[in-house]
Amino acid sequence: VGARTLWLDGRLRFNFNYFDIDYEDLQTWSLINFVLIADNASAEVSGVETEFAVAFTENFSISGSFATLDGKFAEGPNAGNIMPRAPDQTWSLAANLSIPYASGRVLELTAGAAYTDEYHFELTNDPRGLEGDVTVLDASARLISSDERWDVTLWGKNLGDELYSVHHINGSLGGATRIYAPPRTYGVSFNMYWN
Repeated sequence: VGARTLWLDGRLRFNFNYFDIDYEDLQTWSLINFVLIADNASAEVSGVETEFAVAFTENFSISGSFATLDGKFAEGPNAGNIMPRAPDQTWSLAANLSIPYASGRVLELTAGAAYTDEYHFELTNDPRGLEGDVTVLDASARLISSDERWDVTLWGKNLGDELYSVHHINGSLGGATRIYAPPRTYGVSFNMYWN
């Protein structure tokens, strides 16, 4: 159930969505004693997703999103456990400022933050596979040519240098293997366009 709405002569967009899903015969995988075990389970997932965008002026806007998620196994060996990669809450917020110049070039400045609540990587909910909550900050400055044939962007990602995992495997002998997201990174990107 959802709605897509426009307000204030199209300057405000607000979308809303609620979902409630029952999964049957959901295939799951677990690493147990060095063996990858496949199993079937039932799961119940519900949540709310919202997003908005506000154009305060022709050149300045703010957008964002907020979501909640409640996903648990209903049947199977892990009944009652929280589903993997199912954070309770996530949100994002971004601001965009466009600065036009007399030459026809445009400078676009963007800054944003994205938050993810803690979640489990493993369907067993083993504490070794619990990833903590994290907020990631990004920013960029993009210069667009007057004829829009090229653009150059100076960007920075994970500006807070947050340490968090993007993948995780619990070992059979008690250890754990983590693959981490890139640390604070900077770069310059150049694009050329042909008709």
